[in-house]
Amino acid sequence: MNFIRKSDFAPSARKGFSLVEVVVAVGIFAIAVISVVGLLVPINQSVANVKDGDDASRIASVIQNELQRLGVVAVNGFIGGPSLYADRTGSKIGLTGSTVWDADVPDLNGNTLADGFEKDAQKFFEIKVKANPTLTFNPASDGYLAINIEIRWPGYTGDGKKFSATEEQSILIVPAAITR
Repeated sequence: MNFIRKSDFAPSARKGFSLVEVVVAVGIFAIAVISVVGLLVPINQSVANVKDGDDASRIASVIQNELQRLGVVAVNGFIGGPSLYADRTGSKIGLTGSTVWDADVPDLNGNTLADGFEKDAQKFFEIKVKANPTLTFNPASDGYLAINIEIRWPGYTGDGKKFSATEEQSILIVPAAITR
């Protein structure tokens, strides 16, 4: 005679996940991935800002060296004058009408920069040299001229229009001194 055992009626051991468990796990994973991807945009913007700040600092150093080479008299006549402009790399620095911007440099498509707006679009940093009256009283007798090198960016937009919203520009002010 066959007896019915209790184990014959017990549920078998589970061998997988239910559909509800899989859907919940995929949902949690999707939320985590979307959160991480959402953080990438501000991080990339922050990295770009740091790079631009480093480039501006390097350009300020180049400007200071060139002003020192010119001497106190030439720099004193330059203070408060027109803005200088520099490209992102600092390889081109000059006034707006300068021949620096007339060079036949190919753009990203390999075309030479013949149009005015393309030349202006290269002018990323706007540079002004201002006197620092707190530190310089009389350059002739003091033997030095204290200045502030003010760098703002972007100077021009990518389509060659002058960037006019100063509250949206980044700025770096570097104190410097030109000696005799």
